[in-house]
Amino acid sequence: MRERLAAVAERGASSGDRAGRSTLVVASTTVMVLAIIWVATYLVLDQPVAAAIPFAYQVATVIGLAAISRGHSFRAFQISQVTLMTLLPFVLQWTIGGYAASSAVSLWALVAALGAVFFLGAKGAIRWFVAFCALTLISAIIDPAVAAVAHPPPASVRTAFFALNVVGVATTAYLIVQYFVRPMALRVK
Repeated sequence: MRERLAAVAERGASSGDRAGRSTLVVASTTVMVLAIIWVATYLVLDQPVAAAIPFAYQVATVIGLAAISRGHSFRAFQISQVTLMTLLPFVLQWTIGGYAASSAVSLWALVAALGAVFFLGAKGAIRWFVAFCALTLISAIIDPAVAAVAHPPPASVRTAFFALNVVGVATTAYLIVQYFVRPMALRVK
């Protein structure tokens, strides 16, 4: 599987940007697979709008991966992925009712901000970290308003999602760093 994902990412890449491309494909695929949990849970909880948001990410990612495997622009995939990974967790959080009701699902946007360092380089990632911070502040400001109109999941689900969000973000960030660093370590030897 790793080889297949790397082959998709490397299509048309120079040796200098293969690691970043592969890392983005691994991150996107990891988030896409983990989103199954959120889609299924929101559907079971009869929250189809909330389920539609991670599902939209899954569909966009499959379309993007198919496009780059056919030789289409990897740059378009990069920008669309970082944009979706940044915005959709906040949209989901606002839809569900804010930080507490959504179990701080906006933490997933941190994957984009951190991953952008590997996908777009240190300088290219700055705007995505700024976007994450700005959206976090906006979320804090509007949190009382979105919380007032929401129908949050049961407390047990919120607690489970807090754990899943923290572990999911940490695992995805860890995998991104591991995947990016390992090819570099192999080249050094």
